[in-house]
Amino acid sequence: MRKAGKKLLVHHVLSALHEMAEQGTTTVEAKSGYGLTVESEIKSLEAIRSAAAKWPGTVMATLLGAHVVPKEFQGRTQEYVEVVCNEMIPLVAQRKLAHFVDVFTDRGAF
Repeated sequence: MRKAGKKLLVHHVLSALHEMAEQGTTTVEAKSGYGLTVESEIKSLEAIRSAAAKWPGTVMATLLGAHVVPKEFQGRTQEYVEVVCNEMIPLVAQRKLAHFVDVFTDRGAF
């Protein structure tokens, strides 16, 4: 996810949306959450927005920046939570990239 270009991400998202439409889906929640950096979560949500603009259905974007603790923050979970809360969420809100924020709260995550 971190290494993928936005164009490739848009292609993958749009492909998934078209596949869902073939099954009758008209509304989708699309989550970020696999890049786990401010930059890659923004890139993911921008790709979702771009793909949604090319699809006739409804896409509700969700920021899942707190999916798991990234390797570079192992042992410093609180520091990563602060990045999500103080940097990631405000930037996503400012750019109106997501309707919702989600946190993965299973064991091994948060």
